[in-house]
Amino acid sequence: MIANERGFTLVELLIGAMVLCIIGAVAAPQFGSTLRAYRLNGATQVIWGDLHKARLMAIKENRTIRVNFTSSAYEIVRVDTAVVVLRRNLASDFPGVTVSIQNNTISFGSTGTAGGGGKTVQVQSTTGSKSFTILTTGRIG
Repeated sequence: MIANERGFTLVELLIGAMVLCIIGAVAAPQFGSTLRAYRLNGATQVIWGDLHKARLMAIKENRTIRVNFTSSAYEIVRVDTAVVVLRRNLASDFPGVTVSIQNNTISFGSTGTAGGGGKTVQVQSTTGSKSFTILTTGRIG
């Protein structure tokens, strides 16, 4: 007979597996809402960053840059040449997230100011919404 046997019995392994399954069943619904919240935050940061990029591009190139929005996408366009600089599809990058802005467009002049007065960008998903404002001075906050 062996005096020092090490290891777990089958009953101990089954109890451990049951405990892990119970914890997983309780935690699983939270993962879905957490993922949707990350998508909303990520989309908001990407849109915010691209608007900054458009503003800085207008200043650097000394021309007017316009951002055209649809509910699930937007594009950055050089106004004088109508060349699309950047096109982003939110539906593919961030499923379930939509964006809206007054008149579906914002323009940045050569000095970085925003045309058309202050506007609010609203980013929405099933978990909620986030928004930020573009002031007439061009400040995005």
